[in-house]
Amino acid sequence: MVNHRLAITATRAVASLVALFTTLSAHAQESVAEPTILKKVPAVGGQPAFAIAVQGEHLVATLCAGGHCDWPNAVDLGAPAEVVHAASAEQIAVLELAQARHAVHLRAQSPTGSWESLLVAAPRAKQVEVLFAGFTGYTAGDPGDRSGQAIEISDLPRGRKEIVVGELSESVRLCGRDALLSPKVLYPPELKLRGIRLQRLPLAERDKAPVVNAVPRDEATPVGLLSAVGASTNAKAVSALTDGDPNTAWSEKRGEDGRGEFVVFHAPKNVPLAAIDLSIKPTSQAEPTGAAPKTLWLVTDHDLFQVNIPADAWNGGHNQWRIPLTDPLRSDCLALVLDTAYAPTQSKGAPLEKEDAHATSIDVTLAEVGAESAMTAAEIQGLVTDLSSPAAQAVTASEALAALGSTAYSALLTGLPSLSAAGRQRAWNLLETAPCDAVAPVALRAFVRAHLEQQSTPEREAAEKQLRRCPGPVGGEFEKALNLAKAPLAEELSRILADVDPTRYVNAAIPLLEQSTAPKRRALRAQLERALGDRNALLTAQRWLADSKLGTNAAVDVLRLSPKLLDRLAPYSVEKTLELLGPSADFRTRYLLLDSLAWAAAKDSRAVLRFAYAVQKDPEAPVRARAARIAPPVSGMVPQLVSAMNDPEVRVREAAILNAAEHKLNAARSRLLERLREDQWPIVRAATLRALRELPPGEDITLAIANAADEDESAEVRRPAVVALSALDATSQLPVIRDRFESDVDPFVQAAAASALGALCDRASIEGLTDEALKLTHFGGSDRDGIVGTASLAALGRLHPKDLKNRLAPFFQPEVPVFIRGAAQTALSNSDPCKP
Repeated sequence: MVNHRLAITATRAVASLVALFTTLSAHAQESVAEPTILKKVPAVGGQPAFAIAVQGEHLVATLCAGGHCDWPNAVDLGAPAEVVHAASAEQIAVLELAQARHAVHLRAQSPTGSWESLLVAAPRAKQVEVLFAGFTGYTAGDPGDRSGQAIEISDLPRGRKEIVVGELSESVRLCGRDALLSPKVLYPPELKLRGIRLQRLPLAERDKAPVVNAVPRDEATPVGLLSAVGASTNAKAVSALTDGDPNTAWSEKRGEDGRGEFVVFHAPKNVPLAAIDLSIKPTSQAEPTGAAPKTLWLVTDHDLFQVNIPADAWNGGHNQWRIPLTDPLRSDCLALVLDTAYAPTQSKGAPLEKEDAHATSIDVTLAEVGAESAMTAAEIQGLVTDLSSPAAQAVTASEALAALGSTAYSALLTGLPSLSAAGRQRAWNLLETAPCDAVAPVALRAFVRAHLEQQSTPEREAAEKQLRRCPGPVGGEFEKALNLAKAPLAEELSRILADVDPTRYVNAAIPLLEQSTAPKRRALRAQLERALGDRNALLTAQRWLADSKLGTNAAVDVLRLSPKLLDRLAPYSVEKTLELLGPSADFRTRYLLLDSLAWAAAKDSRAVLRFAYAVQKDPEAPVRARAARIAPPVSGMVPQLVSAMNDPEVRVREAAILNAAEHKLNAARSRLLERLREDQWPIVRAATLRALRELPPGEDITLAIANAADEDESAEVRRPAVVALSALDATSQLPVIRDRFESDVDPFVQAAAASALGALCDRASIEGLTDEALKLTHFGGSDRDGIVGTASLAALGRLHPKDLKNRLAPFFQPEVPVFIRGAAQTALSNSDPCKP
């Protein structure tokens, strides 16, 4: 039995080995099986034969000899599967080259695109060489900016071909014509790709091109109509051709004569061009290999011209050239293609021809390329009028005028007032780079008109933008407008000029202060504050203050600036203040300069004496009152302030007392107590209470205030007296405060007393406060009940007795108004209750 099982196992093992051997043999036979040959290329001119075939999922090529092809060593062309499936013999061409050489070109069209390959077999080569393989055409990027690769095959005499491989870019086309970039030619002697200069324009098109002779011009090359967008080489420098700077330039940087290299420009299609202008040599060019073109090609999307330049700019010839056009060009694309060039090492006027290509290395150069419009003045004015048309027509006109650049500025400025609001806005956008001397006066008039007529904000903003860009060229027009403007417009004009030219604004505004209305003076003075942040403007203002011819009104307004600016204007501000406050100074001057005089008193003893005179002896009470109110507490002024508390004019006394309160003048203590007792005017006694609260506390003050609270005939005095007792924490005077709460005839005094009782935590008043507070819950209560009750409820919240919730229970009945319940809830949740 065991032997039988071993036999079965051995038999199965042998069968498995046989099956494995059979499978390996089948794969081996498949790997060496002959592929499907698409094309056999015979041996020619010493080049070995080779074949192209489909092998499984691959497209391959291999050398052949004696009727046998070396498929195990075949080269994979790297074709994708869809190309392999689409490949056929008809897509393969054997191309004859110069020197009896040949190459094979395969072009297969697949669903993905066109796929091409270029193959050669060099003499004594061991393998077929793939010079190029891949999809061709615009295969990468977004529309308008796509790129890719291409193979171009051109006919040569006797049936031979020239094969060029290069790159494609939609952004660098020859005005609708595909142009190979970084071109490489299949060089027959080596069967290698080598970089070349390539004339991309077809010979047939060049042969038909009319010839145009450039003529010298003296003016600089105009800018604006053309914009350089790309080049076949040295693309980083191409913007130099249309930047308006004669010091910058573009050179082809390919060596030799640059034949076939080109630059591409965007042109305005709706602006006909009468001529193309060239500047050849940059003014600062020191490049030893720089050279001037002798002939070149002018290309548009539908035209081609051969241009001759009669003289060599690099060797003393004219540098500025005009290419006249018999019929105006209309195209959104324009290109210049280099052809022959003047060589610096050759005699003047001798071109470097193609056969001399390796003789001299040069860089053909252009500095500026511009264009001249063929439009008449009337046509340009018509475009300006179209800015007020419906959107599409206005956009077309805007694009054309933008392209015309400086040529359109005059028409835009002339036609601006007659345009619609939308048209004027478009015009201002086009004038953003217009010369200042032309646009600034128009902008000023437009800004004034827009302000006076309350026109749209966008137009005012556009005109202001121009004025800020170009304040200088307006000249005296700005000052004239500022002189005539009323306050609102004057403020707007002042704001602009103060920002862009502070010194000029100071020179314009200060004289205007003399005769202007009060509102206009305020507007001018406000902008002076801003302008004088500039050092030069500040020095100018100092010179004005030092000028004896400066009018009094203007000088007063300058001296009414902020103390910070008066500091910066010192010492001229001090001297001018004292000069104007001489014996003959009128009431207006004496009153308006008090602030300046108060500022000066901190710096100059003469100002202290003059201020003391204003406080005590000025004949006008308003001057004495203002002086007493703002008098600085400097040495020598306190006695005058104390004395002013006895001034016969009530407002002077009040002002002096308020000054004492502000500066906490304890030296005025006895005089203040006297005023509280004796002054007949409640406003003076009330002001005295405010001052006494600010002084160091003392029994004298507390008793005086308590007496005022208890006995003063005026509620306007009793009320602040009660408040003062609370502020002084005068618990010794609680009986007086309770009395005012219980018996004062004025509800506001009672309310102040209720608040004071709460602040001083007088628990003896809880019952009385509760009674008054509960009156709030009675429907139809009096105004007095509302005033006193509200203060009493808040005081209860401060006192916060233990049974407060029960005391306030009536407040939460349904019939009690919501706002009163809210006041009670606030009292219950008082955040700063008295301590038990």
